[in-house]
Amino acid sequence: MTVEFIMNLDTKLFFKINNLARCNKWLDLFGYAGSEWALPLMAVYYAAMVLAMSWENKMIGFLILIFSAGLWLTGFVLDFCIALIVKRSRPHVTHPNSNLLIKPIANWHSFPSDHTMTAFLICWLALIFGLPWAWVFFPFAVWVVFGRMFVGVHYPTDILGGLTIASLLAGLLQYILKMSLL
Repeated sequence: MTVEFIMNLDTKLFFKINNLARCNKWLDLFGYAGSEWALPLMAVYYAAMVLAMSWENKMIGFLILIFSAGLWLTGFVLDFCIALIVKRSRPHVTHPNSNLLIKPIANWHSFPSDHTMTAFLICWLALIFGLPWAWVFFPFAVWVVFGRMFVGVHYPTDILGGLTIASLLAGLLQYILKMSLL
């Protein structure tokens, strides 16, 4: 496979999802909510579950939340460094005919998706720390992914980049936890 083939497929998949925008007000609301509101809901639910799980020993809960925030910050810095190297513009810059439903903060930073990295990092952390109902986070993460493409700010490969970084950070965390328990 050539890079050109992958990028063409990436653009086609993006437009398959993004062309659904502005066709139905309820679908627009769903896509917008996934892009903008699902992630804060995930973060609040994650923090609440961590604190509820550690009700007997609040210090453990706060340490998990601080460690989670540190891991997220690491992912965010990693995303930013990769973005500085890759310098991929958002779809609406490259393809003015796309449907842009939100105004992104930065137009130069498309790859990797910070929202996707954050959403899936929350999913992996919920599983690693054994939160009850951890599986609930995954549909929300998929909603975030759909929303980011639907509103016109990310290509599918941007999403894969964010998912990869979240998975690598979670794998590193699991390795560190396993080594510290030996």
